[in-house]
Amino acid sequence: MSTTTLAPPGSDQVSSGGTHARAGLVLFMVCAAIFMLMLDATVVSAALADIRTDFNTSIDGLQWTRFRWRVCC
Repeated sequence: MSTTTLAPPGSDQVSSGGTHARAGLVLFMVCAAIFMLMLDATVVSAALADIRTDFNTSIDGLQWTRFRWRVCC
């Protein structure tokens, strides 16, 4: 007859800190993605004046550009 011993909760985690390293990697990736989105928004906002001049468009055209950028990202 065999007996079954229950392990305490959390004992199946990697003892070398692998779980914490993975959580740190996920946090880094999320922060990097948010940074890239904010950088992209800043570049689009800064380029609107040049877009208006180069394409000879109106404010309505710039609003359309901004709206389409938000939908895509």
